[in-house]
Amino acid sequence: MMNIGCLAVKTVRGAKTGLVILLAALLITAGCAIFLELGIRVFRYGWKQAYRIIHRGDSEYIFYTVGGSVAFGEPYGDKISFPKIAAYMFDNRIKGRDIKIVNLARSGMSLEYGYWRLFKELTVRPRADGLLLIYAGINDVPGKGPDPGFKAWRIIQYSIVLSKLQYLLGGMSGFPGRYFTVKNSQKKYEFRLKKIINLAQRHGLEVIISTLAGNIREFDTKDKSIYGSKKIMDLIRRARRQEEAGNIGKAVKTYEDIQKKRPGGLPYVYYRLGNCYEELGAHAEARENYWKALEDSDQLRPNLLQNRTIRRLAEEKKIELADVKKAFEEESPHGLMGYNLFIDAHHPNIRGYIIMAREFAKKIKAVTGCDIRNTEVTRQAVIKDFKFSDADLFRVYISRVQWFCSIAENGNEREERLKRAEYYLDKAVELDPDNPLVYLWRFMLASFRKDEEKAMYWLEKGKLLTANRSVFRGRWWLEEWMHLPGHVLDTIRELIEDGKG
Repeated sequence: MMNIGCLAVKTVRGAKTGLVILLAALLITAGCAIFLELGIRVFRYGWKQAYRIIHRGDSEYIFYTVGGSVAFGEPYGDKISFPKIAAYMFDNRIKGRDIKIVNLARSGMSLEYGYWRLFKELTVRPRADGLLLIYAGINDVPGKGPDPGFKAWRIIQYSIVLSKLQYLLGGMSGFPGRYFTVKNSQKKYEFRLKKIINLAQRHGLEVIISTLAGNIREFDTKDKSIYGSKKIMDLIRRARRQEEAGNIGKAVKTYEDIQKKRPGGLPYVYYRLGNCYEELGAHAEARENYWKALEDSDQLRPNLLQNRTIRRLAEEKKIELADVKKAFEEESPHGLMGYNLFIDAHHPNIRGYIIMAREFAKKIKAVTGCDIRNTEVTRQAVIKDFKFSDADLFRVYISRVQWFCSIAENGNEREERLKRAEYYLDKAVELDPDNPLVYLWRFMLASFRKDEEKAMYWLEKGKLLTANRSVFRGRWWLEEWMHLPGHVLDTIRELIEDGKG
């Protein structure tokens, strides 16, 4: 009995000791976090004052840019982008000072990524002379419904250390995290935009934010929900046959019958209704259905909810709003945006980028009081003055061939996306018909369509397994798109592997 009693006492003491150690560890961790938080804030404040004294004589006026691939200038790379064109409209000078563009945007990146890039830039180089241009949010998916964890998440965001830790562990605004994924929501979407605006304003920067635009009429909607019911799929096939036969009125009735069977409607059916109403000349109804198609579908394009949030924030934060969406609609027949201004789903073509730049330039004028010097900027002028060569344009077309092939399987109209890839491939052929990449993508398109005879033809004609075999090396993503059987694929896989090192 005595041994048992002693053992119990030791167990209790051990538990108390363990609890004390745990509490001590938590207190030390909290103390370190608080010390680090205060240290970062004090350093940033002190360095900001010192940097501005040191660089008081700097003559540059800075255009900071935050966003995803559109803000970066995709697919024209760093040669053509809306901030560059906007600066060009002012002859690259504001208030008698040279404009310097600090483009923090990157392809595929989210609002949270943009915030931390801006945070880093303004911490290292805390300039006060300039403005922030925001075209961001297409890569963020603001989920519908309540967000019960928002209040706790928001508290974390007020700490530099904790919010950075959450970002590193939890991924970027809707993207899968390394250890866990933070569910996005409308509230988080709005809060992240506010964080970017507040950060810029604390550093004395003027802020211009823009509404978002996308190709609503000529790019089909990703909607897997239609495959869940054989009855609905049969009705969709019937409606498509009616469209092809020119019986548009009957097709509309069939599609509307489908929507009545599904609460909230199906995104793909809204897209098809948009096509039908446009064919009938009912453009207001077409526009309404095209936008409805984006409410619950793929986020390759922005939706109206995002734009309502942007407009509200511009008013609330008293910042200038560049209404790119409205400008694009005004430049499109009946307000239906398509390939007239876009090179794919949401990346503008050069004309589209010029319109974007024009809208931002108007607001830059309002903020700075400086006149726009180049009011009539043309595509030809941009290509010439930005030294955009035929070789650059060839790369743009090939990049879109790859882009449309990569998302062909994600749409409901696979062949339409492959046809668009083929369209850009033909454009590339006009510029450089004997380039090995032309033959590579001829081969890939035939492979996508499981046309073995044509694939083998292009493989041989382009000398892709002999003189031009290097086009395969390192292109690991090609393998999953090829549908050809036999030893040829084994040879191509070996070539792909050769370039991995």
